[in-house]
Amino acid sequence: LGTGVYSFADRRIYVLRGNFSWSLREPSKDQWGWELLLPVTAGINDFKSFDIQVATFTFIPGVKAEIPVSDHWLLKPFAQIGVGKDFSGGDPSFIWGYGVKSLGNYPYKNMEFDLGLGITYANHTQSGSRGDDGFTKFDFGVNTRWPTRLNIQGRQTFFNAFVVYSEFVNDIELLLPLEDNLDLTRLFRLGLTLEGRPSFAIWFIPLRGLGIDFTYGNNIRGIGITTGFPF
Repeated sequence: LGTGVYSFADRRIYVLRGNFSWSLREPSKDQWGWELLLPVTAGINDFKSFDIQVATFTFIPGVKAEIPVSDHWLLKPFAQIGVGKDFSGGDPSFIWGYGVKSLGNYPYKNMEFDLGLGITYANHTQSGSRGDDGFTKFDFGVNTRWPTRLNIQGRQTFFNAFVVYSEFVNDIELLLPLEDNLDLTRLFRLGLTLEGRPSFAIWFIPLRGLGIDFTYGNNIRGIGITTGFPF
């Protein structure tokens, strides 16, 4: 989940996520690109029925390659390993994952269309034992981009609208106190952003765009802040 507020069964989840990264080399026709991933997430689970709040923190660094397949198509395999902590007690969890994303960009007149596909596997271990079988997630998304007449920080801006569908092959079990588990099987995300070329900068942090997204799925609803098409 990205930065935002989400409602799931008897809990409300507050998430602050920083998708920090560092470009090691830009992709070109003759060479792969490489990017260092440094995502940091802090969250609070507020169990409304039991007056319990649980704070969490994760840091899962990794590396991503950007492989040009054609002039309009990039493959992005990635791998990450890091740590997460639930501050209600217990040992830290070691978290890892890997997968590949595909991003196609197709101009049409004064518009652009992005097509995104992805598959991710993730798991964790705590105190040397695996708690479950992890999960595999498939993502499919479409983004449209139109130029605008706005000029922000001396940059040309574009309006983006995207939708992303996510399907979990192994349902994610979210534990609820004194209740049966509820599974998360699918998510829909609708996002609206303004994108700058080159990227915007806020407090020396580059942002390709900024906007709002809405999350909907079985038993879950949410609203958040997004920086753009997540592929």
